[in-house]
Amino acid sequence: MLNRESRIDTDMLIWLISRVYLHQNQYTVTDGEILTVNNIIGFRGGTTDDITRISAAGNTVLNILSTLSFILESNNLKQTMLRLSYKQNSNIELKLYSNGTVGIETGSYIGEFDDDTNNDLKKAKLYLLVYLVIIPLLCEWYGDNIWNSKKYQEFLREIGESLSKKINEKINEIPSEDE
Repeated sequence: MLNRESRIDTDMLIWLISRVYLHQNQYTVTDGEILTVNNIIGFRGGTTDDITRISAAGNTVLNILSTLSFILESNNLKQTMLRLSYKQNSNIELKLYSNGTVGIETGSYIGEFDDDTNNDLKKAKLYLLVYLVIIPLLCEWYGDNIWNSKKYQEFLREIGESLSKKINEKINEIPSEDE
């Protein structure tokens, strides 16, 4: 099911969602620095009927219901939007596509390159950081993990159990008409 090559694909995108959802979102690099995926701020893909398209965006997109419904309905996760930090770069927003392409939200960037007065130079440095450091680190982190069908099933189970608990809590909060 899951491919171990160093490239971005659907499985890697789902794995990234699981890292954030399970609060296992930090990767310690060999030099002691930490790469952190702070948020999943959006995702996009198709459903099992190949007619409906699913997408969501926003700072709170990674909640239980949207995660479960998306992962259950999506047969082809095409894009995940991440907010991450690394070294003196506190906010880097990326769009990772399952076909291996990467989009960088340069307007949302906060970090060490903000002092550059030349906007083109700032963008160039950011692109180099993402393509030469961040993407290889994400691929290395993914490759270091055991992510397979069993882990994916465990992830789905955990989301399902959490959702069931929240539903039961909500049901218990609703006053009965008999009262």
